[in-house]
Amino acid sequence: MKTRNLVSPALRLTRKIFALSLVALYASTGWAATYYVATNGSDSNAGTLAAPFKSITKAQSVASSGDTVSIRGGTYSSFTIAGSDSTYNYVHQLSKSGITYAAYSGETPIFNFSSITTSLRVCGFHVTGSGIKITGLVVTGTPVGSQKQSENFRIDGSAASCTFTRCVCHDSAANGFYFTNHSSGSCTN
Repeated sequence: MKTRNLVSPALRLTRKIFALSLVALYASTGWAATYYVATNGSDSNAGTLAAPFKSITKAQSVASSGDTVSIRGGTYSSFTIAGSDSTYNYVHQLSKSGITYAAYSGETPIFNFSSITTSLRVCGFHVTGSGIKITGLVVTGTPVGSQKQSENFRIDGSAASCTFTRCVCHDSAANGFYFTNHSSGSCTN
């Protein structure tokens, strides 16, 4: 005896589209991670809220596109230079695309670069990745020394793009936000 399929083709198609939509929604939101950075953290920690990293450099090394690096409040003033070339000392190099760097909710992270040597130009944050978002950071004290200039944020190269929201640069000898070499982005508030 034959059984009939009582579900119409239109209903079957609607169910398939709905199921695929749920899979796409889960894939786009279910895999993103959040890593934490704090002044009292350690780069040998797991990067969780309870065991945060010490540096943004470490957080970026484990983060992937779609992830968030949540930065706890306080003053960050002890740094290791992430990279150098013939002109610059880059304190942080943000080269991975699609990562959000944001102040932890209700807190203000302050990056004081006054201790960085001025044997070369100083760049607090060298952004070369695309689709990077930076929210709620305060940068101060970036020195210039005898060099031509320094930058708090240098967005560098045609592939580089960064969106800044509620970021502040003050009491610094350096340029605040320097978009160069065909980079793109925006600064809001």
